[in-house]
Amino acid sequence: MKRIFFIPGPLPSMNEIITASSTVLKGGIRFGSKYSVMKKKWQKIISDIAISEGINPVVGTYTCSFDWIEKTRRKDPDNISVGVKFIFDALVEVGILEGDTWRFNKGWANTFSTGKAPGVTVHIYEY
Repeated sequence: MKRIFFIPGPLPSMNEIITASSTVLKGGIRFGSKYSVMKKKWQKIISDIAISEGINPVVGTYTCSFDWIEKTRRKDPDNISVGVKFIFDALVEVGILEGDTWRFNKGWANTFSTGKAPGVTVHIYEY
């Protein structure tokens, strides 16, 4: 069975994630990182979309493909595709995927293009 949904974006790039990972200090006290805020925000967006689209849970193993769309070619593909981390974590959190470990996730493929509406189309193929 195949499930498809679109996430408007662009999702954060690797460079943005690295920048957000720096520690935030409040009054000289380690408070956390902007990364955790970014991750929670994107997981909520992705979860809400998947739920509103009625994406059914996957039972067992799966593969995925991701069709990434960017407005320009300024970012390298490997910088763009790091968003899979947010996607997998969000889908596991809401129970659409049982897990994103080797036991369940049998791999994924990426394609990249440019267009007026950036984002990513997610294809989940259940075994």
